[in-house]
Amino acid sequence: MPVFIISYDLNNQKDYQSLWEELRKLGCVRALESVWIGAIKGTPETIRNHFINRNFVDDDDSLIVVQTSADKIAFERPYQEALDWVDKRLA
Repeated sequence: MPVFIISYDLNNQKDYQSLWEELRKLGCVRALESVWIGAIKGTPETIRNHFINRNFVDDDDSLIVVQTSADKIAFERPYQEALDWVDKRLA
């Protein structure tokens, strides 16, 4: 399954909790404050559309979805769960 990096800026209506719950539901882990990684079935476009169409991000929010692989991710002081997630996929 492809690995994605998802990052966002929520602006006026900041409903972080529902966005975080959806990211976790999809199997993502938090790497930085507003950066998550996960192995999700789909393409960058279908994942972006999932968050837009289900109103996890609003018209004034920003979102980026980047496809990569676990062996192409390098960190400096991310959240521990992200390190564990990548290490598990590289083992």
